[in-house]
Amino acid sequence: MCHRLPENVTFEQGALVEPLAVSLHAIKRSENAGSSAGTPLVGSNALVLGAGAVGMLTAAALSVAGVANIVIADIDAPRLKIAAGMAGGRFKLKTFLIPKKSPPASTEEALSNAERLAKEAGASVGLETGFDRVFECTGVPPCVQMGIYAATAGGKLILVGMGSPVQTLPLGAAALREVDIIGVF
Repeated sequence: MCHRLPENVTFEQGALVEPLAVSLHAIKRSENAGSSAGTPLVGSNALVLGAGAVGMLTAAALSVAGVANIVIADIDAPRLKIAAGMAGGRFKLKTFLIPKKSPPASTEEALSNAERLAKEAGASVGLETGFDRVFECTGVPPCVQMGIYAATAGGKLILVGMGSPVQTLPLGAAALREVDIIGVF
């Protein structure tokens, strides 16, 4: 299905329609799905994993929706610099650089790394108990793992990124803290 762009929309703007639609759908799912359906966005906090097009648009839309604290995390420092400067800094996004490391030697090491990074991301903005919502926009297993640990008890992990179809996840950690895992497609 194709739609002609209106004359007043540039090709650059048109290219952002689909990623923006994905972002808005993810935010809507975060409001209406899971055990705490109807949880308001205004005044809440969020972690966005991945500073690609979908991640940056999700962070921007969360800011416009009134989310008080938004952290965007990525392994690429230049992308984080772009994210922090979007709209001249009016979105007030905080950034968290995920260090690049060699692959872990074991599942235990991978999950330990994810838990440590989740705590560091929260601590970077004074959220020792985690984030109300975590938008995982990469699909990369270490980020999905980190997302489970980064969500606060009763929080939500929204799976936006399309990654590996089979992943090793700390579901026990999600279950014990009643973290809702919400898929978006």
